[in-house]
Amino acid sequence: MRISSLTLVYHAACFDGAASAAIFSAFARERLGVGQLVLARDDYGAGPLDARQLGPHSAVVDFKFSADPRVRFWADHHHAGGALDTADALAAYEARRDDPRLIFDPGAPSCAGLLTRELRARFGWASGRYDELACECDLIDAAGYETLSEALDLENAPARIALALDDSSSRDLEHEIIEGLAGGSAVEAAAGPRATRAIADALGRFEFQRDTFCREATISGGVVEMDLSRTGIARPHKFLPYSLSDDVVFDVKVVRLPTGVAIKCGRNFWHPLSDRMPSIGEVCREWGGGGHKGAGGIPVPGGSVEDARRVASEVAGRLRNYVALARSSCEMIDPIVSPGNA
Repeated sequence: MRISSLTLVYHAACFDGAASAAIFSAFARERLGVGQLVLARDDYGAGPLDARQLGPHSAVVDFKFSADPRVRFWADHHHAGGALDTADALAAYEARRDDPRLIFDPGAPSCAGLLTRELRARFGWASGRYDELACECDLIDAAGYETLSEALDLENAPARIALALDDSSSRDLEHEIIEGLAGGSAVEAAAGPRATRAIADALGRFEFQRDTFCREATISGGVVEMDLSRTGIARPHKFLPYSLSDDVVFDVKVVRLPTGVAIKCGRNFWHPLSDRMPSIGEVCREWGGGGHKGAGGIPVPGGSVEDARRVASEVAGRLRNYVALARSSCEMIDPIVSPGNA
């Protein structure tokens, strides 16, 4: 199969999204013979995939599936409620489930790791230069660190790139990093001119976030809540809230994105109760969002901060109930069974 031009849509502001784009771009050029590759970004909290970005031949990585027939390739590891977030998308996926160009596994720790394995298994494209990058994505995206201290260690290149991407909405920065990662080295990607500046800025804002979180946080029943809509922090660090208290199992944050107001949620994998908690993606799905087991988001239609605060309070109440049940019972919580609204 030869494709002269391909539009590649990737999960924006995400290390795994950038790495997935880098890996698939190499596959597209080397195996599909793609001559022109057009990169397009989309944000998981902004609703369905923006079909206006699609070209005649398109691929989507680390992002939601679309029923649009122009989507020829797709790979994702987010929970089905987020990845297949509309009836049309679910029906189209079910109709094409046996298509080897559709790669979906919500149990995979990262999309980059999933891509690396499945492109090898399905298409015989074995590029060992991405094995280390895939392992780094598995570690970062699934919070596979042994300790919270390791997760907050910003001395290595992958962690610094992830911090810079989480803290930026720059298309040019993402494209430079994707191009750098296409060579297989996070160290080289971090040394690019835009990346170098973005990392320095992000490290400074990391300290600003630490101070802001201390001021804005309210901790109750194992859940930390923060309204960051007026702080200028659109992409809060996903592990930093857990350093506020040893009691924090979940965090719920209201943020203002370029696309509107949203709620971001996370689960502290290093808390003793973590293994007995449900998937955050499943919880967010009940309010129209999605994600995976450790992180999720909920878009707020209309962009009302008041509505976002209300929903965030409801979500936090639900999560406090999960924590309370876990603390009062030795049994594993069934993630499908709701403990009831707060």
